[in-house]
Amino acid sequence: MTTYKLWLEYLKRCGANLENNLVTSYPNSDNKDISTRLYALTHLSVIAIRGEQAQKFLQGQVTCDVTAITENSAQFGAHCNPKGRVIFNFLAAGRQNDYLLRCDNSIQAIAQKSLGKYMVFSKADFVEDECEYVCIGLKGPKSQEIIESVFKNSPNIDLESKFNGDTVIIKLSDDQFELWIKSDQADSYWETLSETCHVEPTECWQVEEIRQGRATVTEEISEEFTPQVINLTNLGAVSFTKGCYTGQEVVARMQYLGKQKKHTYRAVTDIEAFAKVGDNLYTDGTEQAIGKVVNVASTRDFTKELLICVTDTAFDTNSVYLDPQKITKLTLASLPYAITNEHKGEQ
Repeated sequence: MTTYKLWLEYLKRCGANLENNLVTSYPNSDNKDISTRLYALTHLSVIAIRGEQAQKFLQGQVTCDVTAITENSAQFGAHCNPKGRVIFNFLAAGRQNDYLLRCDNSIQAIAQKSLGKYMVFSKADFVEDECEYVCIGLKGPKSQEIIESVFKNSPNIDLESKFNGDTVIIKLSDDQFELWIKSDQADSYWETLSETCHVEPTECWQVEEIRQGRATVTEEISEEFTPQVINLTNLGAVSFTKGCYTGQEVVARMQYLGKQKKHTYRAVTDIEAFAKVGDNLYTDGTEQAIGKVVNVASTRDFTKELLICVTDTAFDTNSVYLDPQKITKLTLASLPYAITNEHKGEQ
């Protein structure tokens, strides 16, 4: 049985209900502080890369500046094909020629195959003979206090990372943290954290990622978008000063010539509306699709939250539909960052 399946089986023994390998419910006790919430991030995987040329290898393959990744500093990034389309995106941490790339579980094999094509020419390799990592999320006003109590260390600013032995702790925002824990230690840490925190469904974490405008490239949309149109530049995931990497010429041209007329926006719809990743989206005045669903997750308020990549015009005119008949109209919502619309000449 794989490490991933062992982790799922452990969660089931703890009383978790799972659907499509995501936790949908958990037997929380009444005495827990519900303001601080714990998540089993079973939709995520961690790729480990090691070697004396690991930094040089990644620097030539991904969009972020790998030299800025240190023991105390994580980075968002992406790996593109030669046409500048994102194969997968990630959150990266590292130290001493060891790098960890956290990505969606559905795309791990695709990511490793794509990087592996270039890795044969470098003194770097995937680390697969050690325990795999388990991803856990923590969100709420006492998150940092709890992390400091359990791990004796905690990052203080956004995208700061801390290593506690083999455990990686990354602060994503004010009260949101990711923990990457070796699988042979995950059960123990989960038991400790779940005694204090209220365990929430995995999909609630995905909703928060959507609200923060952090798009996740999954298998369904791999090689569909350039980094700019899914707002990776807003997350600091693209460096325009680091030099060459696969797809860099296209990505740079799109940035400086201002060709993109699409961006990724947030939308809300009824829980019963049918929407899945990769679905086409429509607008008034044309029968042609004007975008796609990037991410979707259900909330506890009987709605669905989406990240949608559509034309700026469709967003500006508040006319985005899930169906070509234009019956199910999406309610457009805000993101925590501003989107620059180059086609309007805005800076």
